[in-house]
Amino acid sequence: MRNRLWLFTMPLLLAVALVIVGNASAADKPSFKWRLASVWSAGTFQYEGDRRFAEAVTKLSGGRLTITSYGAGQLVPTPGVFEAVRNGTVECGGDWPSYWTGFNTAFDLLGSNVIGFNNYDYMNWIYGAGGIKLYKDLYAKYGMEYFPVAMSGMESGIRSVKRITKLDDLAGMKIRFAGLIQGELIQKSGVTPVTMSLPEAYEGLQRGVIDAMEFSAPVNDEAAKLHEVTKFWLAPGWHQTCSVYGVMINKEAYAKLDDELKYIIEMAAKSVGLETMSEYGWGDSTGTNKMIAAGVEVNWLSEEDMDRLEAAKNEVMVKLAKANPDYNRLAKAQMQYFRDYAPYRKFLGDWSFGRTPKSYPELP
Repeated sequence: MRNRLWLFTMPLLLAVALVIVGNASAADKPSFKWRLASVWSAGTFQYEGDRRFAEAVTKLSGGRLTITSYGAGQLVPTPGVFEAVRNGTVECGGDWPSYWTGFNTAFDLLGSNVIGFNNYDYMNWIYGAGGIKLYKDLYAKYGMEYFPVAMSGMESGIRSVKRITKLDDLAGMKIRFAGLIQGELIQKSGVTPVTMSLPEAYEGLQRGVIDAMEFSAPVNDEAAKLHEVTKFWLAPGWHQTCSVYGVMINKEAYAKLDDELKYIIEMAAKSVGLETMSEYGWGDSTGTNKMIAAGVEVNWLSEEDMDRLEAAKNEVMVKLAKANPDYNRLAKAQMQYFRDYAPYRKFLGDWSFGRTPKSYPELP
């Protein structure tokens, strides 16, 4: 009986011993408490990627690396997040790379594409074709490590109070617009771009201060109830065919971590990135259905208009590439991805998810 009892209790005692040894081992390792300042307001869909990343790292590390996330303005205003991470005021920050074009125009290609990458292209390029190294190289110039944590699909397009069916209809309109290349292209179409926050733009549409606006992907446009003040929807969202969001980490803070914690950060970023990309895709489909059901009229730009926009985009890319070697390096890498992927995309036919450019910028 005693031997039989020992057979049952020995595995339990062994498990308890392993837990005790494990806890003692963990207790011997240094622990860290970080703060993450996001460029996104708490509660938004975009902020969710930052929050989940912080939560995943905290749990996977058993609390050895505890990251507390804060929404825009809670620690640092959105425009100040880059410098706050760079100088170590906070250890990390959630971002959209295109916000930092004032520091380097090349950041624009890491945050979004105009008539370019979709979310699957970005995922393929980053983790399959080596694009992640180009992210890390650019952020390293500013004393930071970088990890993508979320990818959204194509943005909705232009929402307006009047019907738009072709590019020429935009002439003379005031439109809330954002983006480096986007601003130049929309001005070529005779538009006056206006910078406004979401609440300001919503009210501006009601008061007739602006005629139209672009904001975000369908899931976010529907949540913001933009279809209640804009009954017309001009597609596709050529101005932003995908967005990448990520976490910047101060280089000195990152260097203090052991390899185990660094690996946990990498795996948490990849896991959250895949999860949020899927949720964005499904959210965009349900958001689209809701807005169409609410009576929004959708119109599509013709292939001729899209070709005009693509040609104009190529001209702007060449100008930016000539002015900035970093931009040129990134643009060449992304265009090479398109060329390399084109035969397989053609092979996929109707089962493909994406688009190969009809023309390419003549980069220097």
